[in-house]
Amino acid sequence: MMTAPYRLAPVHRFPWLNLSQGYTALAAWLARAAGAVEGRPPRVAIDGFSGVRWAPFIAALTGALQEQGMAAPLCLSAEGCLQPEDALAAHLRPFLTDDPVFGRLYRGHLAELWDWEAVEALRRRLDAATTGPGDGPLIVYGPGAAGLAAADLVLYVDVPKDAGQALAAAGEIFPWAAGSASRST
Repeated sequence: MMTAPYRLAPVHRFPWLNLSQGYTALAAWLARAAGAVEGRPPRVAIDGFSGVRWAPFIAALTGALQEQGMAAPLCLSAEGCLQPEDALAAHLRPFLTDDPVFGRLYRGHLAELWDWEAVEALRRRLDAATTGPGDGPLIVYGPGAAGLAAADLVLYVDVPKDAGQALAAAGEIFPWAAGSASRST
């Protein structure tokens, strides 16, 4: 039996899909989409893989949004809603291994990992910040962001599998609850 060779960078064509690259393109799209929200700043959930380097991503996106003429966004990390490190470690210990890249499949739900008091505090902060149409967007970002608060726009940011594995193997990103260096923001 003949099998197709593994392609590290496969290409698939989707004629209906328009892809853009870079923070400027993302900020321009967000600025256009934000125009559809009337009377208040848009709420944006940017969900994604825990291995995304969130701090540099948000910093670059903030700069690009301001270059588009938008007011500075209020950016809140979903990671602040996770349970404390020791509680996460206890909950996830059966799924972690000594391998920095691979563990055992967690069959639970992300909601089991939230500190619900912190989630409510984040929601209250978003509600308090929603003031007027001239304000910047309200952005909740990080793994699970889309499930934490109502959003007008939802985006997903990912890292290619091979890049994520390389970052983990190099000790630059860590699974949640894998020690004090586990948080990647």
